[in-house]
Amino acid sequence: MYKIKAEELIADLDLIAKRADASAPTTTATGVALQNLILLENRKEFAFEGHYLFDLTRNKLAFMKYRTGGLTIAIPNNSLKTALPIQLAEMNANSNMEQNESYK
Repeated sequence: MYKIKAEELIADLDLIAKRADASAPTTTATGVALQNLILLENRKEFAFEGHYLFDLTRNKLAFMKYRTGGLTIAIPNNSLKTALPIQLAEMNANSNMEQNESYK
């Protein structure tokens, strides 16, 4: 079943890539290389829509944050800096709820 699901995933990836570029090669990648292709295609598909940070966080990938003046901040793959705060309404609705570490 996993192999069938993976083959469907690759076919879907090829469909998306070939929609934009008919000469795009057929995907043969597996594992991390396939994950990187999916992230790249997702980044192209949703450019300028603000999804990339969530993709990086969800896939536990490190990245570099570029600041003005040439400053950079390395964000490791296990950083809590990308976790968003839990909304106040949710915090108020459940007294047992604990706010994410970065927002305490």
